[in-house]
Amino acid sequence: MGVSQMCCAVFALLAVAPAAATQVAPPDWVERLSARLRQTDARQTIVDQVVLVTDEREFISEIARWTPERRWPVLFQDDVYAPMFIRRFQPRTVLLSESRSEPDVPPEELKRLLEEALLKSWGGDPRRDTLARCFAERGHAPAGAALASPRDPAWPAALALAAGRGQPILWLEDDLGRINQSMDRLTAERLFARQVELLRQAGWSFDALGDDIEAITICRSMSPRVEVGVDGAGDQDHRAITDLMGRLPDGSRFAFAGWIFGDEARSAYAAMCSLFLPRERAVLANTYPVDQGAWGAYDTAPAGAALQQAGWRITAHGGRDMTAQAWIARLPGGMSGDVLLMNTKGNSTFFEMVGGDRCHSVDAPVLNEPMAVHFIHSWSAMQPGGGATVGGRFLEHGAYAYVGSVQEPGLGGFVRPREVADRLIAGVPFLIAARHWGATVWRINTHGDPLMTCGPRSTARADGTPRDGLIDLRERLKDVLREAESSRSAAKFAEAVRLAHLLGEDQIAFRTWQHARERRLEGDASRWVLPALFRLRRSADFLDAWDMTLQPTDLDRDMLWHLLTPRLGGNVDERLLTTLRNNIRGPMTHADLARLAPVLRAAFGAAYVNTLIDRELANTNNPMNRRELERLKRGR
Repeated sequence: MGVSQMCCAVFALLAVAPAAATQVAPPDWVERLSARLRQTDARQTIVDQVVLVTDEREFISEIARWTPERRWPVLFQDDVYAPMFIRRFQPRTVLLSESRSEPDVPPEELKRLLEEALLKSWGGDPRRDTLARCFAERGHAPAGAALASPRDPAWPAALALAAGRGQPILWLEDDLGRINQSMDRLTAERLFARQVELLRQAGWSFDALGDDIEAITICRSMSPRVEVGVDGAGDQDHRAITDLMGRLPDGSRFAFAGWIFGDEARSAYAAMCSLFLPRERAVLANTYPVDQGAWGAYDTAPAGAALQQAGWRITAHGGRDMTAQAWIARLPGGMSGDVLLMNTKGNSTFFEMVGGDRCHSVDAPVLNEPMAVHFIHSWSAMQPGGGATVGGRFLEHGAYAYVGSVQEPGLGGFVRPREVADRLIAGVPFLIAARHWGATVWRINTHGDPLMTCGPRSTARADGTPRDGLIDLRERLKDVLREAESSRSAAKFAEAVRLAHLLGEDQIAFRTWQHARERRLEGDASRWVLPALFRLRRSADFLDAWDMTLQPTDLDRDMLWHLLTPRLGGNVDERLLTTLRNNIRGPMTHADLARLAPVLRAAFGAAYVNTLIDRELANTNNPMNRRELERLKRGR
């Protein structure tokens, strides 16, 4: 069958809702895949260090130093994702590669450098070896392939996953639409044809589960959903792009797809979390009535019991513990854990809690450590780029794997939490465990590395080998602390607090900031101490630091609201109200205003609140936000 015929056959299935999937695991391909992944992991020793880089050439050079036997995390230095990873990985050493300040690499040169680095990481010589030869000499057949573009900033994920798992990088440079928009059918047909063409050219078997290629990771931007027509309600009908990938002409699977997008720092982070972090602590959050038929079948408690019996550490929430008030009360300090299994009702921008009250995308928890998230909910991943949607907020906050829907999937569109848990325990990769294996193309997207498994990692790590050009940041922190004390320099105090934040040392960051305050030198340091104060739940200190922060980020604003919102129920001072009023979060501004309005109305009167609402109405372009603001103004 030709490629065009294959496209027509698969797309004929897009207009058909999937029948109830038979959840019988084919043990041949499942067990074979799990064994292959364990074998690849077992022959690699993790070095007890994290190397931070500041440009793309350094990242490529560092990955090229990996070998089939030794590897270590490599991340871009940033103030969000690198600290999260370091807090969970807990390396003995954190090293910074000294910047060479080289210009950006042109796309064709970047492609060559990436292919050479991948070859070197598997012991090859670019002058004479091929990747296929290097794999064959080690008896290795790739279980997946990474699809990337040298013109898209998510290429670090492709290189890291290809080197870490032993996969080829296949170049997918077509125009695949924008991150928050629908993909038209013609573009989707071209994408389907292109994936088949690339896999054929790669040379490994791919067209059946149980052969070589079992997974595809798309490491680049694209539209998250394919527009396939109009549904029975007259609305646009969509299918998830990752559910389309890896399909045979009859619609059955030959591979499972995952998707990583974002800038260099975030995409490298997603790959490194998948490759190096343990997943042995789960947060279970259930809002469904456990005694009501289909809803009860999706209760997370049985999943928690199974995981706990398998040795996981479990934090479980349900019943009155999952009201909106209880959820918001837990937001101060952030959420910790490796995996979140959660169910709610709602749409792309809100999730309904026990009792019927709503939380909103802005209430997605600040994550203290990297997390993989399975979110049973309608529409949460409709627009994954940016924080307007629930799924987008989780991804921005550091979820490196996310399972969520692009449209109403029906409850049966999701795999039940207990079954997900049983599969994870059996060694099935996280994203594959979240799929109905026998279903036709549907509305659930899977973000992340499709070959990432769960469970503990070996605690045995190798020592790193010192080399020139790397700065030990723990030693650097000690030096900067001494210099700050001796020189009474605000810049040195700021550098010390920022380093402590980067290293995950919250107490050191806090104490250093306190020392700077005693000397009235805290101004520049205040921006960098906010995350530590949030996790330590020091709300008064957080407000003081906030007042000296000139350009807070969206994440800083989320920390501000999550830390201070619970205080709106008590005696509220004008300073707190003014700070929150001046930092209402968009684009769905009605959510913050709805919580602030009763307190502002009591303090300043109804006219004051209506003026604020009118200001937001004048500035919003979002129809849903406008509708909710108008309801708020009417007092509903």
